[in-house]
Amino acid sequence: MTPKTFLALKNNPKVDDLSYEPDNSSKEINPETGHEFEVGSIYWVYLATGWCHDDEGKHLVTGSNLADIHEQMREIQPCECDQCISQKEQNKDTP
Repeated sequence: MTPKTFLALKNNPKVDDLSYEPDNSSKEINPETGHEFEVGSIYWVYLATGWCHDDEGKHLVTGSNLADIHEQMREIQPCECDQCISQKEQNKDTP
């Protein structure tokens, strides 16, 4: 992940936090982009309150490469689960 892409993702208002766990044991080349990536590496994107990834209400996006993450980020939708509603209410009460 380039620093610019990482920063853009981190500054996305739908993202609460993100992390990257590299697996340097094996590398492959993406045939579409020609970029090298670590096999087994994983990106974790924790969504901000009020956002979920799918109809099951997952507040987390994971992927083995940036293309996976960007594709899944297009599927982010507003979330009205009990946890999000409760947290929104608590945030309103906090000065």
